[in-house]
Amino acid sequence: MKFFILLAGLFCSTSIRSAAQDSTVIYYRGDGTATLFKDSSSQTMVFTRDGKLWLGRSYYTRTGIRHSAGSYSKADLHRPYGTVDYYDTTGVLLSSYEYDREANVKSWTNYYPSGKKHSYLEYGKKGATKQIGWDEDGNVIPGYIVQQEAQFPGGLQAWKKYLESTLDHSIPEKLGLAPGRYTVVVSFRIDKDGRISEVKAENIPGRCAACAAEAVRVISEGPDWLPAVQNNKNVIFRQRQSITFVLEEDKPKTGNGLADF
Repeated sequence: MKFFILLAGLFCSTSIRSAAQDSTVIYYRGDGTATLFKDSSSQTMVFTRDGKLWLGRSYYTRTGIRHSAGSYSKADLHRPYGTVDYYDTTGVLLSSYEYDREANVKSWTNYYPSGKKHSYLEYGKKGATKQIGWDEDGNVIPGYIVQQEAQFPGGLQAWKKYLESTLDHSIPEKLGLAPGRYTVVVSFRIDKDGRISEVKAENIPGRCAACAAEAVRVISEGPDWLPAVQNNKNVIFRQRQSITFVLEEDKPKTGNGLADF
């Protein structure tokens, strides 16, 4: 019998819009979902065609103050391409993002209220490749971390090894369950000091509540993580982990039974 460990993915929402040929107006709620009604929106997004791109300008609906400005490959808030600037509720520039054709972030620049650069983060195929921070006088801050996710000590392979060596893989077999897959998704919080808290099974596989309890136990009893960092300060980080217990039919064993992320 073997089990697999899968990382949770991200989810995105769809848009509702009314459009003319060269101009589109979309209203968005505070959670980023679209609405047909201006009165229930927090942002008003106006797109204007510019050749093959769309120029997007968003405003705080109630005040009319600018929220963002930039280029998009489609008249859709979820398809930025090129530079997009974001502003606070008073219209002061907060940050600028550079996006590629697939709407992936290439770089991210934050600003002080004075307009001077606060930090810069550049991404490559494997994550952050360059991080720089400045003080308000424009001096570089050595070792500055703009953003870093919480990490298990030793990295992904160490986390995988910990789960494989600690989980009781035989629970479905002990319970006399039918061969199959029993998946548990566990959410947990990594505090500013790296401690794990608020561990909860988001689902309980049919006939295998013990699988959920075991997944929660192992994560709860795990060692501290390296905390997440944002703008050189430790921050709270929330993680989701999928663990699947696989009970196979009686047959010659194949493979090594290692966890698969």
